[in-house]
Amino acid sequence: MPPRPFLRTLGLLALALPMAATSAEEEDGGGEPAYFGGSYLDFAEREAPDDQYSPSGLMLRIGQRFNENVAVDFQAGASQTVSDFQVSRFTGLFLQLGGQWERIHFYTQLGPARAELEMNDTTEVNDGIAYGFGARVSPSDSFDIVVEWMDYTLGAEERLDSIGIGFIRPFGQE
Repeated sequence: MPPRPFLRTLGLLALALPMAATSAEEEDGGGEPAYFGGSYLDFAEREAPDDQYSPSGLMLRIGQRFNENVAVDFQAGASQTVSDFQVSRFTGLFLQLGGQWERIHFYTQLGPARAELEMNDTTEVNDGIAYGFGARVSPSDSFDIVVEWMDYTLGAEERLDSIGIGFIRPFGQE
């Protein structure tokens, strides 16, 4: 089996999380917390006629809330191969705007995205913009469940949708 470069990327992100946690705790003056998380995603190639191009993937995220309405979120991940189609790597940096109602936080997000798509032994790197909607449900102060939908418009010919479920955990919370 050939080496998977995305595993190296995900591994580096996983190693960076503890360092970011230490830095966030040192800088935290009582403001909104930095956070990390992960999600399981189902992708769909928008122009595909069936589920032939619908791989599943994993995503890691790290972000900073500035207040309860504004956050910046970095996301990176990869998918498995389905019918010779794979989202071998994707990244995005998103501005999240939203509002809270009791223990549910609804948000929309927008930002630049990049995806490396492999189809029929051809690899193509696509840059574009992504937007989406989501909700964080907070069963406790130290853990959020996240559900979100994203649309990745990657150049003139590639559009991917994803739906995901995952978690977010603030750094420095016990």
